[in-house]
Amino acid sequence: MVRFLLAVGEVDRVDEVLDAAVQWAIGLAADMCLPDHTLTTEEPDFSMALRLLVDRLDCPSKMVQERAAWSLAGLLSNTDTREDTASVLLVWHSAEALELRSCMILLILHLAHIAHGTFVSLCLDVARQANLVPSIGVDLLLHQFGERGAEFAETLNYREMHSGRPVKEFSGVNDFKLTVKGHLAPIFWVWANNLDKYGIPFTRQWQWEVDNLANQQGLSLRLNAYFGYHFRRGSDGSSLAINDRLSVVLRSAYLRALHWSINEVGL
Repeated sequence: MVRFLLAVGEVDRVDEVLDAAVQWAIGLAADMCLPDHTLTTEEPDFSMALRLLVDRLDCPSKMVQERAAWSLAGLLSNTDTREDTASVLLVWHSAEALELRSCMILLILHLAHIAHGTFVSLCLDVARQANLVPSIGVDLLLHQFGERGAEFAETLNYREMHSGRPVKEFSGVNDFKLTVKGHLAPIFWVWANNLDKYGIPFTRQWQWEVDNLANQQGLSLRLNAYFGYHFRRGSDGSSLAINDRLSVVLRSAYLRALHWSINEVGL
């Protein structure tokens, strides 16, 4: 863009573009796991590079998460790096007991198996150490490992993992629709509305699950509680959410609401 402005003689606009780029980068860094003093200890448990790579699984950018997952799958497939990589992943997974973290670690294990030929037995061994949070997503991913994965899935009994029916006094989450639209793809709201139309109180159950999970994680559900939005000219509303922790909570609660719908109302 800077080269283009120089080429067309708009030199005065260069500073404006650079300022916008800096603000964009600052915004994308919000709520990410950045280096802290624990990475500079004299004898760290794991290499700084490996720990920073795993931290990229929490980056708001899905592209960054995907590239990190591919790199970690490659490290898991190598006998020289497998043990340390698995250990760091297990530490990352245990930091927040959320359904989506369990799904992510299983996706990385699938990549190691499919793309690099890592034995299913080794993948499942890591999965068993992870103390997976049961969900319909985890159940599906474990079944993809074949008979041994299915046997492991049966031990988790994922259908019991929800927070029960909302109490009568529960009034819902304020601005829930706007919060969902700010953190998730539009299809989530479409799916939820479709289930509501079929007579399943899915959206109310989803809010109940979100409220419980947010309290467990110490997160606020107040609209825009953690970040600002980037606006683009010509846009009537916000165009990019930069906080991903609440997205993970919303999707984990969505899985819990699915469990409840399957168990309680025969979805």
